[in-house]
Amino acid sequence: MKHDLEFSETSDKPKFSPKAKALAATYARTFGTPDGLIVLKDLQAMFAHNRTRFPDKNSPHPLVTAAHIDGQCMVLDQIESAIKLGSPSTTN
Repeated sequence: MKHDLEFSETSDKPKFSPKAKALAATYARTFGTPDGLIVLKDLQAMFAHNRTRFPDKNSPHPLVTAAHIDGQCMVLDQIESAIKLGSPSTTN
């Protein structure tokens, strides 16, 4: 399985592969447990999508910091997308 936005539909990839669906179901089962929900909430608190991307003006590398934060948010987005896709209530 390639690891390039497996759980996000795009115009050039409108459907999900069976492997992506199976893996998404695993994410949903894992994060659907009581412990998984605790971990997910912790990840959401640490890597929230609405965090400020650029650090204060004293940061030596603000662009690198912004890219790093974007990467963290993208990982969280993929986890959340996988959970949504893999949930039993989702029909894809």
